[in-house]
Amino acid sequence: MRLRFKSRAFWAASAIALAALSIGVWRASKARCFQLVGTETCRIETADKIVALSFNNGSILQDVDAVLQVLVRWDVKASLFLIGKQIERNQGQARRLAAAENQLGNHSFSQTWILGKSSSLYGNEVMRTDALVKAEGAVHPTPF
Repeated sequence: MRLRFKSRAFWAASAIALAALSIGVWRASKARCFQLVGTETCRIETADKIVALSFNNGSILQDVDAVLQVLVRWDVKASLFLIGKQIERNQGQARRLAAAENQLGNHSFSQTWILGKSSSLYGNEVMRTDALVKAEGAVHPTPF
């Protein structure tokens, strides 16, 4: 049996829903401060002129020399959100970043898509990386 949707009302409702979803996604992508999960910090009130540098892992631990060279040259500190697997693969590199007074953050262990997964998987990803980040010298790892 084949279902046929011939109703104009169905197609009109579908078009409206798709348009609303598209507009919502577009507006979220243009927001100055947006985070799908958790809480975000969009602004910190201060009289100082500051810029927040935040690095989201990538190959940071493989390029620590280059990252530190730039940070030292400009006398700036950064927040570096690290993936646990990368910390394990690049032993001692996160410690160098922490020793240079940068803030180390926790960006999960495997960077696996965890939405819809069990809370125990999520907890394990965070706790495992927290232990690694602390072992590398971070006092209070910043969660992702």
